[in-house]
This record gives sequence, C-alpha cells and structure tokens, in this order.
Amino acid sequence: MTTQDGLAIRATILTHLRELAAICFRQSRFVLAGFVVVFAATLLYGVFLPRYEAHFKVLLRHGRSDPVVSSQPCPGRISHVPPSAKKS
Repeated sequence: MTTQDGLAIRATILTHLRELAAICFRQSRFVLAGFVVVFAATLLYGVFLPRYEAHFKVLLRHGRSDPVVSSQPCPGRISHVPPSAKKS
C-alpha cells in the first residue's frame, strides 16, 4: 500500500464520520430522545424489578482431610528404598 492509498482511505473514513456527525446534529432531537428513552428504561428496570438473592450452604467435615506433612521420618513406618539405590 502506498502513502497515497493510505491517505485516500483515511480521507474516506473521515468523510463518512463527518457525514454521520452531520446527521446526528441535524437529528439532535431524535438522538436525545433515544438516549433519554434508553436511560429511563434502564432506570425503571433497576428500580422496579426484584433484586437477585443468592443462598448458599457451607459443607464442612470435622477432621483433617489431608495427612500432616513433616520433614521428620515417621516412627514405625518403613521407608521403601529401591534395589538400585542399595549399596553392596
């Protein structure tokens, strides 16, 4: 794309935006009325419809689900040493 093509595209976009702005300013009463209607509908929806209410139950068990982890070896427990790690 050349610089001339880029300028032509930018000029086209600006022309479309300028035409859109001109339409909005010419029809300013309709634009304002549309904004007021949408705002009022949102306000009425928020005021008159029931509020959302959430309910929950906390499900807990007494006791520990995970074993305690310690760096000390447990007495009475035999640690497994693979045969390849044994020294002869």
